[in-house]
Amino acid sequence: MTEIIQLQLLNGKIINVTVKRKKIRNIYLKILPDTSVEVSASLRTDFNEISKFLAGHKKWIEKTILKFKDNDTIADNICHGGVAAILGTKYIVFVYKSNVDKVINDGFTICIYSKKYQDNDYIKKQYEKYFYETALKYFEIILDKYYPEIQKYNIIKPVLKAKVLKSKWGSCVPKDKKITLNLLLYKTRPECIEYVVLHELTHLLFIGHSKQFYDFIQKIMPNYKAIEKMLDYEYSNILLNN
Repeated sequence: MTEIIQLQLLNGKIINVTVKRKKIRNIYLKILPDTSVEVSASLRTDFNEISKFLAGHKKWIEKTILKFKDNDTIADNICHGGVAAILGTKYIVFVYKSNVDKVINDGFTICIYSKKYQDNDYIKKQYEKYFYETALKYFEIILDKYYPEIQKYNIIKPVLKAKVLKSKWGSCVPKDKKITLNLLLYKTRPECIEYVVLHELTHLLFIGHSKQFYDFIQKIMPNYKAIEKMLDYEYSNILLNN
């Protein structure tokens, strides 16, 4: 169930807030990559209660929208109050003192708990480790999703690696049965990752980018051209500024 609440911000601007009803207890507020605002609330939460919650967070909403507009798709700022992108969504980063190092993405924010919470270099390395591990795990899931399309042709499952690449989203070495994905691909939307994985898997069947190559992809992913454009225009800065 989805509802809309109109909210007038402190600067006078009126925005639409999407309210999504879920089986949760608390009210959660989220700013999406396009700076639209979304609230998740329980089925029983009164509409007026949600409105009061939003009214109490006007300053935070304005500040976060401005912060998102000031940051491009790749400008992660790993510090308390900074912004980081994962799977096409930007999250506000919070850093907390802790006896144990851990990073939690609760779907609304990225919380970094650190023994050296005041050491920026330590915090960044901690986040980079988290980013690499979660990215590789996600890439493996997508590989497992599309590998059966290649397995039909008696192709051995490739070894998957992830690292920062300078000028491409991925690469495939057919003779070695090895695929390498650009680690920064994890910043893009899920459909972009799925396309790149399928693209590289297809190279295990076809060398080069022949008509057969793209016909094979289109059978599995009919909208692949739209995703290619998304990578070229929406996320091109990732490659250009890497």
